[in-house]
Amino acid sequence: MDIHFCTCPVKSCDLHPVHHKLGCDLCIKKNLEKGEIPACFWVSIGGDLSNEKEFTVECFVDYFQRNREQYQLKQKSNETSKIYMRIANTDDIPAILQHEHISESVLKNKVNSNEIYVAYDGDTFIGWLRYNLFWDTIPFMNMLFLLPNYRGEDIGRQLVQYWEKQMKTQGYKKLMTSTQQNEHAQHFYVALGYVATGGFVQTSEALTEESLEIIFIKDLDE
Repeated sequence: MDIHFCTCPVKSCDLHPVHHKLGCDLCIKKNLEKGEIPACFWVSIGGDLSNEKEFTVECFVDYFQRNREQYQLKQKSNETSKIYMRIANTDDIPAILQHEHISESVLKNKVNSNEIYVAYDGDTFIGWLRYNLFWDTIPFMNMLFLLPNYRGEDIGRQLVQYWEKQMKTQGYKKLMTSTQQNEHAQHFYVALGYVATGGFVQTSEALTEESLEIIFIKDLDE
C-alpha cells in the first residue's frame, strides 16, 4: 500500500521517513539534540516554512504568534467539520476514479459487493478504504487513501477503525493488510494494533527495501 502520513515538506532531508524505515525516530532524536521543533509542528500551524531560517523553540514561539489567527481559524474549522464514513455507493465512483488505479468495471464490482467505505467532510468527498477477502475468509485492506488536504488530521485512523467495527459486526475475527517495508504506513498500522507476521517479494529481482511487502494481521477479539 502506497501511503505516507508524514507532513514534513522537507523530503530532501536524509532523516525524512521516505528515506528509511524508522518512522519519526531519527527526526525526533535530532530535534531533541539540537533543541529544535519538528517541521510537522510548524506545518500544523501555518504550513509555509520557506522564510524560516531556524527551527529553535524561540523561533517556533515567534512563528506561532505570527500565525496565531490562521491557526485558530483552522482549529475552529476542524471543530465544526462534519466528518463521517459509510459504505460506498455508485454515486461515489466518479470521485474515487480520479485517484484509483483499478478499472471502473472492477471498482463498480467492489462497490456492489460493499467492499469500499468512503469518508466525507460534509458534502465533500475526502477519501476511501477498499478491501477484499483473503482466502475468501479474512478481510484484507488493500487501499487507504485520503485527499492531501485531509492527511495528518487523524481521519485515516478513524476510517480504519470504522471499517474494523463494520467487519467485527459482520462476524469476522481477524483482519489483514500489507505495506512495503520502507513505507511509514507500517508504523501507522502497528499503532492500531496490527502485528507484522511475514512478508513476500513482489518481483523476481533481488530483495530490496522497495520490494519486500510486509503482511499485518489484527485479532479483533483482543
